[in-house]
Amino acid sequence: MSQDKAAMVQPYLATVDQIGETAQLYIGGEYSHSIRKGPLLVRDSESEKELGLFLKEDITARVPNGQQRELADRLMAYVTGRFGTPLYARVDLLDDMDGTPVILELELVEPSMFFATAPDSALRMVNKFNQM
Repeated sequence: MSQDKAAMVQPYLATVDQIGETAQLYIGGEYSHSIRKGPLLVRDSESEKELGLFLKEDITARVPNGQQRELADRLMAYVTGRFGTPLYARVDLLDDMDGTPVILELELVEPSMFFATAPDSALRMVNKFNQM
């Protein structure tokens, strides 16, 4: 890698293929809803021949466990205290091999909000826009 280039590298966690990511979505600094994002990369050569490198996106509603919710809430409290309340945010988590949630990404710029997985979430977003 060139010395004048930067790269962000994350370790592979097998739980991404087993249970998927948990994304928690916040509107106006308040928890709105959560989704499960299934694995995207094909892991066996036979399927790869048929499907290509990536699987079809698998997004479903999910209720986060207590540790996941607590970690995401703590991160959002930090962000709010440091920068002010974001209009929207998405916190992507993955459990490590011991079942402890770890932060994969904090998305504050154009996050996919997955409104279809939580019927009232789009209305909550509109209401927050109207309060601005």
